[in-house]
This record gives sequence, C-alpha cells and structure tokens, in this order.
Amino acid sequence: MNICYICNEYPEGSHGGVGTMTQLLAEELVFGNNSVKIIGVYDLGYPSAKYEVKNGVEVTRIKVNFKNKIAVIWGNWVMARKIRKWITKDLVDIIECPDSYGLLSLFAPFKKPLVIRANGNNTYFSSILKTPLKKNTAFYERNLYKKASGYCAVSVFTANKMRLLFNVEDSITVIYNAVEIQKGELNLSDKYDEILKLANPIIFSGTLTPKKGIYELVKAVLILLRKGVEVTLIINGKDTVNMKTGKSVKRELMGLIPHDFIKNFIFNGHVARHDLFCQYKYAKAAIYPSFAEAFALAPMEAMASGIPTIFSKECSGEELITDKVDGLLINPSSEESIAQSIEYLLQDQKRATQIGQKGKEKIEHYFSKETMTTKTLAFYGQILSTFH
Repeated sequence: MNICYICNEYPEGSHGGVGTMTQLLAEELVFGNNSVKIIGVYDLGYPSAKYEVKNGVEVTRIKVNFKNKIAVIWGNWVMARKIRKWITKDLVDIIECPDSYGLLSLFAPFKKPLVIRANGNNTYFSSILKTPLKKNTAFYERNLYKKASGYCAVSVFTANKMRLLFNVEDSITVIYNAVEIQKGELNLSDKYDEILKLANPIIFSGTLTPKKGIYELVKAVLILLRKGVEVTLIINGKDTVNMKTGKSVKRELMGLIPHDFIKNFIFNGHVARHDLFCQYKYAKAAIYPSFAEAFALAPMEAMASGIPTIFSKECSGEELITDKVDGLLINPSSEESIAQSIEYLLQDQKRATQIGQKGKEKIEHYFSKETMTTKTLAFYGQILSTFH
C-alpha cells in the first residue's frame, strides 16, 4: 500500500505525540513492505532537512515563516499540490491527517481518500476544559471533518466526543496509540545514581501547563511532606506561560513551595526520552494528573518501563489503566486523591512492584506497535474498498 501522512512535526526536531506516533507507525509500515511518504509544513528554523529518506520513510518538509499567516496558508497549498502530483503518478493510495490540521481543509478533497485520526484537536480540548476557541479554528477543524472519507480515533472517549462535536454519522474506528517496547538494558549514566540518594523519587513529565495538573500535583506533594511522608518530585518538562495570569508556570509553582521543602522538588526542564527512561529505572512511581488527554503517550511509556504509574481517571484514563491492578487512577481536581495515590504506593513496595509489572504486561499485550499497525492497515483497507 502507498500511504501519505501529513505531519507538521516529524522528528528529528521539536515534536509532540503526533510526531512520535507518526514516526513509529510509518517505520513499522515500511518494515511491512508498504511505501510511506511524510509531508508537512514546518517553520524555517526547524532543524531537519527539507527532504530526506529516514529508515525507508520519504520525508518532505515545506518550510515557511510561521509568523506570517499568508506564508502558512501558501505552505498548505504547496503541500496539497505536491500530494496531487503524487496521486497523478499513482504514488499514493490513501492520505492520513491529524484532525488538528484544519487548514488543509481549504485544499481538500483529493482523488484518493483522506482519512483523519482524532488525536484531540483544539475543538476537543476547548470543549473539555471549557476554554475559548477562535472562530476560524473551529471552522477549519469542522471543515476538515466534512472533507474526510473516513475517521479513526485514538480512544473510545475521543471517538464519542468527536462524534458529538462534529455530527459524525459514519463509523469511527478506534486505534489506540502504541509505544516502542524497550529491548535490552538501558545504558545508564553514573549521574542517575544520584536519584538513589533522593527520598522516594516520583517522576512527572510533560509541558508545564495547568492542563497537565501540575499545580495540583505540587500541592499534593506538599500535603504529604507536611504529614511527614518523605517524597521528592522530579518535574521534567519545558516551562510555559499561564495564560490566565501571564506568568511563568515554573515561577508560580516555586512560589507555592515553602523554603523548608524546596529540596523535595527538582525542576529539570525538557529531558531526552533516554534520560526519562533512566529516571524510571530508579524512581518509585510516575504520575500524570492531566485534566484532558486523547490517549496520552507519557503514562504508556512509563508503564512499558515497569514503573508503577498514576494517571488521571478523566477522558480515556480508564481505557488504559484498571485502578489498583496495572496502575492507579486519580481525580486530578483533588489534591487529596493525588496525595493518597502516591502514599498508597510508598507504603507497600511489594504491591507497587506488582502493579508496575502488570502495567508493563498490559502495554506489551494491548498497545504494541505491531497491534496498532495491523489495525491501521485493516482500517485503510476498509476505506479503500468503499471509496468512490
């Protein structure tokens, strides 16, 4: 099969979950003797080449000045024109695009099926978090759904939400995200021996935004410290500005922490994935008290490493974790709920280890890249069989 993915964050370079998942899926499809092309619109400063072939995947990056809205629209036009040329040469059978790339709707449809994968777009997160949404953003994202020939979503929750938001009458296939299962032992650096000296290290990773529940997490750890429970919270993730206050999130978090407890909080900023996995090797638990996700990669990667993982029960949380079996589920709005989940794991190390092992087994069984790829190909086949 000849597959074209539209992706504006294909590694190497700054990328989020969409970039990670697209790369994982693309390389696995190529391994299965499919042809895969990646094309997207990137900022001029994106560090990767305009064209390259990586692990058999052909990557085309159309670079424009992201500060110029006309340039971004022009970039999407160039991208659509390139895809049409590939279709004319019979180099593309099907096109997939994230549902957050609404601008593409201005230049769709194509003579081949366009399918969208619901990873959680602006409309989705705005409806969950009850935050304002720009009218043009809402229009573009709705228009993209109208132009699509088929739909898949990364969780049942997301599929149901999108059906309601965009009045989708056709079926929405659920294809869960997957993670790369680590094989062999990690190459550990001596610097991670320092984590062993910390009192009950707990790992958080994610962009520092209110949506990720980081304020509630810091307050929950303070509850434990005031009770005399020794714990150290290691916070990995780049700082952002709190849109409600206009202030640095990290600065606001540090303002919550009394001087006596400052040593119990470590702000690392952005860390490489290898470094994060090394932290998991030594820590007591990983925690992600997010308010809104589609199907988050961070808790999946933590579970795959075997560390007991605490995740939000909101959105798709219960589709990933069975509470107190292969992970813990918490109410992200409740600092007490978060504190209790951490204390639960610290009080019974044997039980925590069992939960971590069950979590690892669940990821290996249900959320492997092979499972995701097989379901994706079946979905594409179904769309192609009915496309006119």
